[in-house]
This record gives sequence, structure tokens and C-alpha cells, in this order.
Amino acid sequence: MLQEDAPLVFRWSTDSVPAAQRLDAYVGSVCERVLNCTTTTRKKGAFRSALDVCALGELKVANMRGDTQDSFRRVRDIARSADQAFHLLMSTSGAWKLCAPDRTLDVREGEVVLIDTRVAHSVHWGEDCSAVNVRMPIEWTRTWLPAAEELTQRPMSRDAGWGSVLSRYLLQLDPVSDRTRPVSDTVMADQVGALLALAMHESRGSTSAFGPPYAQKREQIVACIDQRCCESGITAADVARSVNVSVRTLHRILAASGETFGTRLMDARAGAALRMLQSKAFASLTLADIAFRAGFLDSSHFARVCRARFGRSPTQLRRA
Repeated sequence: MLQEDAPLVFRWSTDSVPAAQRLDAYVGSVCERVLNCTTTTRKKGAFRSALDVCALGELKVANMRGDTQDSFRRVRDIARSADQAFHLLMSTSGAWKLCAPDRTLDVREGEVVLIDTRVAHSVHWGEDCSAVNVRMPIEWTRTWLPAAEELTQRPMSRDAGWGSVLSRYLLQLDPVSDRTRPVSDTVMADQVGALLALAMHESRGSTSAFGPPYAQKREQIVACIDQRCCESGITAADVARSVNVSVRTLHRILAASGETFGTRLMDARAGAALRMLQSKAFASLTLADIAFRAGFLDSSHFARVCRARFGRSPTQLRRA
């Protein structure tokens, strides 16, 4: 069954396909819409499956579900592919196995793995499997992970940190859900890139895969944020223009150090406020005045940030 529900959404299932033709029809849809591969099944009887695919900016998101299957990306499948890409793969139901030339991985439900489709590999799913597959163009991926090839075949933790955030975010990328989101598809796609960079940094424990230029440019970004943090309307785009990089590059560089623009900005504002609270030169100012001068929009937000970062209220910090 083929159905175009919306310009960017493709839906397919075996419901109206004769039992003897279902596996072949499924493989054809996957090869056309997701990835060229060879698929077999250990299922006895009628094969059952469904596939939902949508574009998300430069990405393509596929939700796949059905019976147990083994998917092989062989040399001939790679040769048939007109375009190559990286894929993020995550099971939403049950564990799965990834077999690559140099390793075999048992991957838990909810763990995310980056796969380079230019390299032969196979994926093995259990009964009643379901998964999210995000296709990412090579150059797009490299804007977030310059050395992406070094980071493939490494399951990212689903239990804590940025890996957990990435896992939950991918779970929300439902191709069939309401597409009247308050943000654009490009912003949604960039969020995938930022979370992927953060999760990879966290899993590696270093920024070696991001190269020396990142460290130099990061110093400029951090210095600019520290200098301009007291501007209440300062945005990532403003800082990016000041240091002569794109907004995406700014987010990528901060992500390489395990940071986001928002947390870095709040840290800078909290530090500026703390210096004022502890200085006699600002003793005549009210707490609301200090909050405003440090770039906070309201006193209650200022108080929450102080408690979160310093464990004390603004009043307590001033008395100390």
C-alpha cells in the first residue's frame, strides 16, 4: 500500500500486498526510500512490515517496524547507491546486532549508533522489531562531526547524559505526527546534529576528533559571550557574526566541548552577577538592578540561576 499523506511524508505497509510478495515489496520500498540493501527474514509465514518516511531539512527520517529480518549492506549494494550518507540507527523495540568488518556489536534498545553506509555491514533484528533511521548527508554530518568516520559503530549511552537526550529526541521524530511545529524542519535537523556532537564528545571523553582549530575558535566564542553576556537580547547569531562563523558552526564548536550556547551564556551572566553581588561598588543597587545589568529578564529567573549554580539565593550571596 502506497500513500502520500503530505508532500514530505511517505507511508507504506504490507497490508494490501499478497503474502508471497511482501518481503520483495518491502525490500523495494526500503531501497528506494531509505538505503540500498539486501534483506532476508527467518519469519515463517506471511511477512509483515511498515515504513514511514519524511524529509527533515537536509535529513530523511524513517520509522521502520515489522517482523524479524537481517539487512545486509554489501559491496554490490554500495555500488548501486547513487548517493552515500551516514545513518543514525536506533531500535525503539528490543535489542539488535550490528556486524561490521572489524567488530560485532550487541546494541540495546534506545542506544544510538552512527553508521557509515560506504562501509559494508549488516544489521540483525529480532521479533516485532521497530527502529528509527535518520539519513544524514556526508557533508552535513561533517559540519557537526569533522572526523565522523572515526566515530562510527560506537553505541551512545541511552541511560544518561547527552546520549540519553539524543535517544529521546529521535524517538519524537515521528514522520506521521502533526507537522505544524513552531520551529522549522531545518532547526529540527540542526538539533539532531548538535545533540549528536554532544553525545559523541561525551562518549569519547575528549575533543580530539574535532581538531585544533575548534579550540582556537572556541576561545573567541567564549570571550565574546563573556564580553556581551549582559546584553539582554544577545543571541547565538549575534556572537557568530562577531567571531565570523556561521550559527551552525558556533553550535558545533561549543558542542565539541560538551556545551550549548544557552548554558554558556547563563554561566557568563551568573558570573557577572556574582561579581556585582560581592563588590562594594554595587552595594547601592537592588537585586533587581543587578539582575537587569547582568542580562536577566526578570528577578525570579535570576534567583533560580543563582541557586542552581551557586547553591544560594542572591540575597545570601550578597551577605556572604
